[in-house]
Amino acid sequence: MIYKNDEYKQNIIKMYNKFKAKSKVDYEDKYIDTKFGKTHILTAGNENSDSIIIFHGGNMINTNTLFWFDKLAEKYRIIAPDYLGHPGLSEEKVLNSNNDDYANWIVEIMDNFKLEKVNVIGPSFGGGVALNFAKYYPNKIEKMVLIAPSSIGNGSYLKMFSKLIFPMLKYKIKPSQENLYKSVYPMFLHNVDEDVLEVTSLIYQGVKIQNKMPKMISNKDLINFNSPVFLIACENDIFFPAKKIIPRAKKIFANLKRTKEIRNSGHSMNKDNLNLCIDEIISFLRN
Repeated sequence: MIYKNDEYKQNIIKMYNKFKAKSKVDYEDKYIDTKFGKTHILTAGNENSDSIIIFHGGNMINTNTLFWFDKLAEKYRIIAPDYLGHPGLSEEKVLNSNNDDYANWIVEIMDNFKLEKVNVIGPSFGGGVALNFAKYYPNKIEKMVLIAPSSIGNGSYLKMFSKLIFPMLKYKIKPSQENLYKSVYPMFLHNVDEDVLEVTSLIYQGVKIQNKMPKMISNKDLINFNSPVFLIACENDIFFPAKKIIPRAKKIFANLKRTKEIRNSGHSMNKDNLNLCIDEIISFLRN
């Protein structure tokens, strides 16, 4: 079980649906059985179009970021699974992020949708999930988009502890809006949406946080992966700064088609930067 109690679980599900309602796209709910556990998936777009699997950030609800990609549903079929063992509607069994669990789970999702190859988008933790998939199944990816991804390069652990982890622990001990905002702001570096604050508060207080990120990808891990890659990185990302991940990406990817650095941005971009990125993602996928 990942929830402290059922009340927290139900309140997080309410926030899940609230974020879902913000979308301009009508996402349909689908459940599939996998050997790892029952998986909830949101789908949208034309079933006959090319498919994109979108992997969301870790320890956060899928719908918190999914509406970023609404525009993609005009031309593509969106498939957005909730991780097992994270807040959301999938089963509460936690996958091992350091072996092939995630990769095999993705293949089961693809098999359910009768997909041989697929485009993938991975922000943050989702980038590490996409890279894990590329490691074990390099020929199943059509194109890959990574947005401030894990598993390529990390920021200062001391800075992460002082700016994020310590304030989060302080908030859990002494909940207040001030402490909550201090624990979240370093990820954004801009005004934080009230709904984001609310769901973050619920997760901090009511969910067993998954601390293990997907394993850092090695140069050898992607030796057979040749699909086109578009990497978007943020200059002031406290987790995965552009200055760390862009140079390394140039070494580990055989077919890095584009890189984009978002200046003066934290880990989570503002709406203007997101809109620019979506247009470039569409261009990358089309060409």
